[in-house]
Amino acid sequence: MNDLPLDLPRLRTLETWLAMTLDRVRQQIADRAAGAGTTTGYRRATTRTRLDH
Repeated sequence: MNDLPLDLPRLRTLETWLAMTLDRVRQQIADRAAGAGTTTGYRRATTRTRLDH
């Protein structure tokens, strides 16, 4: 397929990372709405996704 951008793998990695981040945000919103969020401030995820450049 010649019509795809040259950096398609990087774009797919970015898309995956954004989807995972959005899922975490939605889960935190749901937890806090349910009263489960007792901590304040931003907490980092314990696992990280490695982005290849």
